[in-house]
Amino acid sequence: MGLAWAFLWFGGQALAQESPQSGGEAVGRALDALHLRAEPAPSADFVEKARPDSSSLDYKPLAPTDKSSNKKSAAELDALGADLEKALERNRKAAARVKTPDSPAARPSPKKNRD
Repeated sequence: MGLAWAFLWFGGQALAQESPQSGGEAVGRALDALHLRAEPAPSADFVEKARPDSSSLDYKPLAPTDKSSNKKSAAELDALGADLEKALERNRKAAARVKTPDSPAARPSPKKNRD
């Protein structure tokens, strides 16, 4: 039994060393063997002339890189909080003045029919 485990252990390592590093290599070798993959043609002269020199290309970030701090002080945050509280009170007062058609005060009182 121990001999079988040793054989599997050493045999598995030998197979692992001979296997391709990734599935892409195996696919690439298969495509090459079947002549389904070809080298790309060289670029035309006008394309080569239009391309900038690769040494002049620099990384251009897509996001802004402004590192200025937008942090507010405690006093500014308190002032903003006070402004929000004032706006909340104004909105609540304005909402209290609006009469909705479904409110009990807006509904006419039901008349009792005595038949």
